[in-house]
Amino acid sequence: MEKDTHTVNAVTDKIRARLAFMAYAPVLFISVKTGQRLGRLPALIARVAANHARRVETSELNRVLETAQRLHNPPGKRGRHLRIYYGTQVGVRPPVFTLFVNDPELMHYSYERYLENQLREAFDFEGTPLILRCRARRRGLRRGTPAGVQAAPGDSGRGTE
Repeated sequence: MEKDTHTVNAVTDKIRARLAFMAYAPVLFISVKTGQRLGRLPALIARVAANHARRVETSELNRVLETAQRLHNPPGKRGRHLRIYYGTQVGVRPPVFTLFVNDPELMHYSYERYLENQLREAFDFEGTPLILRCRARRRGLRRGTPAGVQAAPGDSGRGTE
């Protein structure tokens, strides 16, 4: 391949186009023949591995989600708009986030991608896939009620009155 000042950009563009589903992956050009930039590979691998195992505080995650929603309103459908109540990280390797929303059907793939990009930017998730899951917030649960147990109708959750 003949090299000029635009070769790296052209090849990077081709790689990004063919691997569009892995836009999060860094691209590093190395030469096995000369060893050029080979020394950068261990540091890049270590950084990506750390990002893959990164945990995010729930409060920080929710701060980023709130900011993202203020900058770009969630989508709507038939007069109803997506409302994200809160999010939490439920796994690592890869990082998995659950967002509790009013209606998961209102989450458009483009808004999900937008939120993913906001999380990548805020928490440096370069090189690792992110998984976002939407769950409907369950209605009828009261504070102090064990998960999966519905409060009885008329029960204030405070014991006998």
